[in-house]
Amino acid sequence: MNKLRTDIIPVEQHHYRVDQDATWDYKSICIWSAIGFFLGDSTFYTQSKVCLPGRDYEFDKTGRLLKSEPWFRWNYQPRNISFNQVVGEFADVLDGLTAKHLSNQNVLLPLSGGLDSRTLAVALRNHGHVYSFSYEYKKPIVPEAKYAEGVARAAGFQFDRYVIPDAYLWDKIELMANINQCYCEFTHARPLAILDQVASRGDVFALGHWGDVLFDSYPNTEKFDDSQQVDFIRKKILKKGGIELGKALWNHWGLTGDFEQYLNAEIYRWLKEIEIDYPPSRIRAFKSLHWAYRWTAVNLQLFSHYKPSFLPYFSEEMCKFICGIPEEYLSARKIQMEYIRKVAPAIGKVTWQTYAPYNLFNYHRYHTLPDFPRRVKNKMIAVTREFLMGPPVSMNWQLQLEGKDNVENLKSFLYRDKNFLNFVSTSLVDDFYKKFTAVDSRQHAHAVSMLLTLSALFQYHETGA
Repeated sequence: MNKLRTDIIPVEQHHYRVDQDATWDYKSICIWSAIGFFLGDSTFYTQSKVCLPGRDYEFDKTGRLLKSEPWFRWNYQPRNISFNQVVGEFADVLDGLTAKHLSNQNVLLPLSGGLDSRTLAVALRNHGHVYSFSYEYKKPIVPEAKYAEGVARAAGFQFDRYVIPDAYLWDKIELMANINQCYCEFTHARPLAILDQVASRGDVFALGHWGDVLFDSYPNTEKFDDSQQVDFIRKKILKKGGIELGKALWNHWGLTGDFEQYLNAEIYRWLKEIEIDYPPSRIRAFKSLHWAYRWTAVNLQLFSHYKPSFLPYFSEEMCKFICGIPEEYLSARKIQMEYIRKVAPAIGKVTWQTYAPYNLFNYHRYHTLPDFPRRVKNKMIAVTREFLMGPPVSMNWQLQLEGKDNVENLKSFLYRDKNFLNFVSTSLVDDFYKKFTAVDSRQHAHAVSMLLTLSALFQYHETGA
């Protein structure tokens, strides 16, 4: 008998077989195509399942499931605690995690202009062996790397800036397809372009992913009933054009029922497993159980392919800490902001990307009336620049899929594998390819990206049930 305990937010997926007829899980693939990842324990195949987070599993010698039960359930049990105490406890948890996992390590720290990586910069400011870096587009709308460099300077880190080249995907699509097994959309991952240059500079990546979910809230959902929560989650996880692709595949495969109703039912099926009465906390738990595990963690395997990864916001300590914090403290990133301001004011004074040109001490001025003329002026400058120089790159897919060479590569890749074309139909691929290239690239970028990912599954992995 083999036993397995999965983490609260696992960084790896463990698969097992069930006694089902060996076939494609067509309905789950429709959801996967619409949102970019699988929900719950579903995979491409009906006879293959993924172990769920926070559970103990027992398997027989052949790998068949014998028993499964939760060892952790997301909960909301707010303590009677002051905000200052919460910030102090957060500092203790984060400092303890960095000391435990990063001592005597040369740390690779990707920085942005946001809060999650900045919070890690504060925790690592006295580490002594940090190589920080940032990456941006050639013509960025937001100078993200500029703000990242400001954080690095304030923290005393070595820093390098990288520019993401166009069309880097096509030379590395096989690598990424093998790393994440096509379990979620991977064609837009910017780190794919530069990690082979960065990895040799250190021993371990320190990544701030998921901090923006744990340390924020949805106060407008406080009185939502189950159906409203399902609708809210659905809007959060659906990608632009995803419903259209999901419906098209559903109809092509002749599945019974209605795709959108099935999607809603699946969201509710997993939502009702979460025994939390307070909607904002329940929604956070849903995202952590499904989005973090089946999307974020899968794509973070790219970092782990090069070097081990330290993910403090995925840790058991941080997840358990969150469950006891009053929701009012979790909202609006208050805890991280106060931690940065109190522990490392110099880092807090670096421009905050979301509220540029302001920082964590004066960002509230951004929406004031005296600041309105500055925002109007900046908007006029941006419009003029776009008129003279062309539109800047603002979305990851633009680097991979727009432009003559990219479109030719996309077409070649989509139509290369006959088994894939038979699976989804050539006419369906034709339809979405033409809509992307000739009608509305922004609306249909997700759809062609998912078809590209599914094509990669057929080209680089054994398929069939």
